[in-house]
Amino acid sequence: MVAELAFRLNNFLYGLSVSVFKNCTPKSWNLKWDEISLRQWEYLSKVQQPIRRMWRRLRNIFDSFRTYADLSPDIRTRRRVNQFLRSRPALSAKEWFEQFWESKAISKQLAEFVYVYFQKYTGLELARIRPTDRLSEDLHIPAVCWFDWQLSFCNDFEQLFGVDLSNRFDPQTLSTIEDLVMFLNHQLLSVNHS
Repeated sequence: MVAELAFRLNNFLYGLSVSVFKNCTPKSWNLKWDEISLRQWEYLSKVQQPIRRMWRRLRNIFDSFRTYADLSPDIRTRRRVNQFLRSRPALSAKEWFEQFWESKAISKQLAEFVYVYFQKYTGLELARIRPTDRLSEDLHIPAVCWFDWQLSFCNDFEQLFGVDLSNRFDPQTLSTIEDLVMFLNHQLLSVNHS
């Protein structure tokens, strides 16, 4: 929808700039493009420069809107996933850890990190997410997150745990929330044992 609006406005503004350009030339010149004198060309260039600048600015604005839409989360999908998750009981961070991760020898600090930060990046209610939820198929992670969430996630992980994931973290290789937590736990264990 935004792209279509930008396309229509782009065409309208182009037509407007052409008509302004045509109306700014003196009628006495009786222009034929192969007979334009240097003086006439200089005049047309001076008249056209502000129009070009205006056109370039407007085009940049609409390109920004189009790019923003491509890079931002899909709010409808996020709402749909959260609506699906509301049928489940919400668990506190402590309950989430005790019920799913304590028996798998996952540290409480790591479980709380995922509970807090994953919700921050996805906008999903992590209190209702279960380890078997699939990242792409059930939670639609690529659609509900900002385009650069992985970088922020890696930076936050490094600040909290001192482990750089930037060259190892690829969410497309992980299927479920459990895979994600186990991957993060493995990264912590490999650093602690080396």
